[in-house]
Amino acid sequence: MGGSHFAIFQWLTHVQMELLLFAATFFAIGLIDEFFVDVAYVCFRLTGRIRTEVVDEDLLREHRLAGPAVLFIPAWKEQAVIGTTIAHVLGAWPQPQLRIFIGCYPNDHDTIQAVENVLDPEERVRVVIVDRPGPTTKAHCLNELYAALLEEEKASGTKAHMVILHDAEDMVDPAGLAVMDRAIRKFAFVQLPVMALPSSSAPMISGHYSDEFAESHAKIMPVRDAIGSSVPGAGVGSAVSREALAQLAELGSGKVFAEDALTEDYELGQRISRRPGKPRFARRRGGHTGFASSHGTGSAGPAIWRKGG
Repeated sequence: MGGSHFAIFQWLTHVQMELLLFAATFFAIGLIDEFFVDVAYVCFRLTGRIRTEVVDEDLLREHRLAGPAVLFIPAWKEQAVIGTTIAHVLGAWPQPQLRIFIGCYPNDHDTIQAVENVLDPEERVRVVIVDRPGPTTKAHCLNELYAALLEEEKASGTKAHMVILHDAEDMVDPAGLAVMDRAIRKFAFVQLPVMALPSSSAPMISGHYSDEFAESHAKIMPVRDAIGSSVPGAGVGSAVSREALAQLAELGSGKVFAEDALTEDYELGQRISRRPGKPRFARRRGGHTGFASSHGTGSAGPAIWRKGG
């Protein structure tokens, strides 16, 4: 009996050692990857390959867009924040060529009412009611916004030249629109740096989220951009050329995003990188602040979007 117990214990010890070996191997691979990024970042900074361009914020705020721009904001149960977000966008980005499409659900009357309360006299804000009760995936809501854009373009005879993605709780930078407008003339996809603000209601979750964004957009994304690699989208402060969206929709039988996807924003930059158009991580700085689109992070976050279609 004692011998059988010893054999089982010895077998479990072997299993433990094998698992530790596998874990150590993957940790080593991760460390090598991180070390490469750190070394590349330092070298690129010293050689000027990674450089933060300083621009005049006042001139950018007065910038006239190269063409119509449309901001997509999907919203489900966002009545507490959506009104403040829209009012901020209208004040920060006063360009008349900008239109704001808010994707709402027929069974979310509070969010619809909150949006209608801040509709501007210039009619730059449009409420788009999606085709089914919520919640659905964010990708589905974005596809509905794209369909609404096609309808409006057909009715007006004017085509947008870029589409911008933001979430319902984001605070946009006043100069961010001009930065994206300038960059989108040369690149199919543009990502601004994002400053994720931690939430006092969930400091552990949102703090980790903020740290991840800080490392990614301060170090990893500049390195990826410098070496010509793909730039994953954040779904916040992301701009896509109209031509690139049309190409993706053609590949997806009229739908830009796969509706069962839960990482549609991340995949967007990756998919565009495989097309002829190139991505760009637009890192700029004004006199006082960087052009980072900031948004609060809470305990729910993307979890409010239902998994699946």
